Amino acid sequence: MMRICSFQHGENSVSNVEALSRDEIRRRIGLADNQSSHPEWGAPKELPSKLANVDDFSLEFLPPSVAPWVGDISDRLQCPPDYVAVTALVALGALIGRRVGIKPQQKTDWLEVPNVWGGFIGKPGMLKSPRDDGSA
Repeated sequence: MMRICSFQHGENSVSNVEALSRDEIRRRIGLADNQSSHPEWGAPKELPSKLANVDDFSLEFLPPSVAPWVGDISDRLQCPPDYVAVTALVALGALIGRRVGIKPQQKTDWLEVPNVWGGFIGKPGMLKSPRDDGSA
């Protein structure tokens, strides 16, 4: 919402406006002390305490050339295979880099290269950190 100030001619220069107090500026643009320039926030809502059910990660989701390697590291470290798989896929994406790309449109020079990001979410003690030692 835009408000129009009621400054006198010549009074709206920067030096004149800077000399005014905050209360005087609020009065001139029509904001009384009990008014607010933003809507009031309601009371915060409770976050759900239960996590959504998701299927377990399966090595079948990985390419056949990577799955046995990820499974071996996961077994040796006794950590979930999805932690190792995320690290492995991000590392493979970095190896490919800009050497391979696809052109989604025939008549333009638009080129998409692999840019893979990964992250881990888990409770404390779920061995999120050791997965980097064997697969990176």
